[in-house]
Amino acid sequence: MATVCEIFLTEDVQHLLSNKFVVIIGDSVQRAIYKDLVLLLQDPRYLQEWQLRKKGEFSHVDDKLIEGGQKAVMNNKTNYKEVRQYQTDYFLVRFYFTTRCYNDYVESILRDLAEEPQPDVVIMNSCLWDVTRYGPSSVPKYKENLIELFHKFKKILPDDALVIWNTALPIANNARGGFLIPEVEFMNDTLRLDIMEANYYARQVAGHYGFDVLDLHYYFRRQIHRRAKDGVHWDMTAHRRITNLLLTHISEAWGVELPGRVQKLKLEAAAEKKNSQRQNESHKDASDSGSNSKRYADNRHQRSRSDTYNRSHDGGRRRTQTWQPQQNSVHQIPALMEVASQQTGNNMQHTVHFSQNYNRTYNKNYGGSKRWQPYSSNSSNRHASHYSREQQSNYKR
Repeated sequence: MATVCEIFLTEDVQHLLSNKFVVIIGDSVQRAIYKDLVLLLQDPRYLQEWQLRKKGEFSHVDDKLIEGGQKAVMNNKTNYKEVRQYQTDYFLVRFYFTTRCYNDYVESILRDLAEEPQPDVVIMNSCLWDVTRYGPSSVPKYKENLIELFHKFKKILPDDALVIWNTALPIANNARGGFLIPEVEFMNDTLRLDIMEANYYARQVAGHYGFDVLDLHYYFRRQIHRRAKDGVHWDMTAHRRITNLLLTHISEAWGVELPGRVQKLKLEAAAEKKNSQRQNESHKDASDSGSNSKRYADNRHQRSRSDTYNRSHDGGRRRTQTWQPQQNSVHQIPALMEVASQQTGNNMQHTVHFSQNYNRTYNKNYGGSKRWQPYSSNSSNRHASHYSREQQSNYKR
């Protein structure tokens, strides 16, 4: 079974992404993914909260603002732009902020990617802005734009480029953020469900065109405690986990050996558990042995107290009586308490087992609403011909 998520340190990321060009496209969540990756390339520490919240700054851990942001007008409108880039002699990582998965601006980005150097990895998600900020026709237009986007990816990018579509992360039912202006706050009641439907549809289209999907919504559906107070963004630990998930996916796609830290931790935990069980068993054996010895001594003492006594007044006839202790006498209580305490201690030890049967696909019920009919290659789509992609086991640029 493939590793779900490995743990990467700076040296691992540098080895994996050496002489590679990585492009990340999307909203503020994808920008935070870019920031964490750039940081991990230099230092294994976490992002700070202010780094996650900040946008459009001139520099983030030695990267550069290329376009938009503080070089232009800072706003929360659909025309906001921000292009960042981290470049050294061995690494090149670029980020494009977008509010729609396909429009004229995304078309200009694709023209950039068609020129040299072309990217080795493209990571993208666009959903929240698409389905909330473009009027009543947002959903049908989003579906059309997804098909157009993946068709252009197939046409422009080299065959050996790795395209990863991130599904949108879960949001709260009272979310508030840059894209949720007062005019669209009424959508909060159903937006969580629309995101699930959009993820399901995007997964179908991406799979049809032969591109990869990383289901972040699945991995973080029970990590809500890592979500920020605004109900949309996520904390530093969540973003490091996202980075590890992406790097694990890239390593497996390229056939690169994983660091193996998760397996090492599992082996250490198993060895520690085994040693703990052995110690408990030895303590129990010693306790049982001591309890048996004490019980044997108590029984001898009780038998020695059996005697013949009390002559009757009717003729001096001798009468015998043996003192029989109750089943739980005061002499047995310490031993019984010791055994009970040992048994209670053993019963309190427990291990939580996690199921390894992961179901990474969305339930087909998500595609049941009228707005979110499942994607079909037989629809009136002029780009609906089937494409297949051969993945190379030994990736070289």
